[in-house]
Formats: sequence, structure tokens, C-alpha cells
Amino acid sequence: MNTVFQSLVLNKITYAIRSPVLFWLKQQIDGLQATLNKAKKWCLVSVLCNLRDILENQDYRLFNQIVTDPQHCLNSILTVATIMSSPVVDTMDINSRF
Repeated sequence: MNTVFQSLVLNKITYAIRSPVLFWLKQQIDGLQATLNKAKKWCLVSVLCNLRDILENQDYRLFNQIVTDPQHCLNSILTVATIMSSPVVDTMDINSRF
């Protein structure tokens, strides 16, 4: 069940969660975390998934893709100050939602 949950549910969440998370309401984030908690409670996963960690990981991966790939469509709009200020663009904005 862990493999099925990882491949179906978590892949859908991480695919859909890329950028609009900053516009989510706290209730929406709490609801998604509650779903992940229920998956652990019902033994669908072996390890409790933390939504905050998932969000931080996805932001980090997206930012690294933008910075390291000169062909990325968002690479041209980054400034040196943005790249040097943080390895992830304002993770604290996401963390303040929790």
C-alpha cells in the first residue's frame, strides 16, 4: 500500500503543488495535511508525510531547476540578488502559512 500511495497520491500532490501554495488558505493546507495524517492512520503509508517538508522540497527543486538550466523559461527574469539571497525563494512565506 505504501508504494501505491506514494505513486498515486503523493505524485499527484507534488505535481499540482508547485507554485500556487502561497495563495492557499490555511484551511486548505490543514485539510491536505489531515488527508496525509489519515493515510498514516489507515496504514496506507509507513511514514507520516509532512506537508511542510513536501512544500519546501518542491520549492527547492523548482528554484534549482530555474537557476541551473539556462533554457528554463523563468531563468531570464531572475536577478543576481534573487539567486544570492536564498537557496529557495522565501521559504519563510510558505512556513508562515502553517
